[in-house]
Amino acid sequence: MIKFVYFDVGQVLVSNNSGLEKFWKKNGWNEETKNLFWKAWMAVSDKLCEGKISEAEATEFIEDNARVDLGDGFSLINFTVETFAPIKETQELLLKIRGKYRFGLLSNAYEEMIQGLIGKNKLPNINYEVIVDSFEEKAVKPDTKIFEVAVEKAQVEPSEILFIDDSEEHTEAAKSLGWNVYRFDEDRAGECVGEVEELLSLE
Repeated sequence: MIKFVYFDVGQVLVSNNSGLEKFWKKNGWNEETKNLFWKAWMAVSDKLCEGKISEAEATEFIEDNARVDLGDGFSLINFTVETFAPIKETQELLLKIRGKYRFGLLSNAYEEMIQGLIGKNKLPNINYEVIVDSFEEKAVKPDTKIFEVAVEKAQVEPSEILFIDDSEEHTEAAKSLGWNVYRFDEDRAGECVGEVEELLSLE
């Protein structure tokens, strides 16, 4: 029996797809530069989420490896918040389960990123019973530690948790620990939400 629902944040509750396309277009980047930027960003993202490197170090790494100048005022954390936009379907689901299930967030996130998304009205400003933030916990998914922290904070058994995430690596890690999981695909957001509602027996 599911008693607690954990939502991932990026590409589940918010998406950066359209925001990144606007950024590429604004800077006039070609496909090679886009790919180099993305590859460099992904190479440092988990380290930044885990607090192993600073924002300045991450930005310098990206500039060096993507061969771009992001400017003196560039903030990777602010950039991430700004490029995200709400995914309507999952945010409506989040509001729909209030009062029916306990719920929270479980995310690989940069310092104050979640608070920034809430402050910019990109995440609902509601009472999340639990927020498991990788930067605060100094552990990132799919590390076992962050899932153990999430179980402890939810105060339920692993078998009583439903975890919604877009990453197969993350959902498989949680599943191996006895969690119920659902892999979300934003390209079929409405269909996915319908399937989650069936899992939760929501009308």
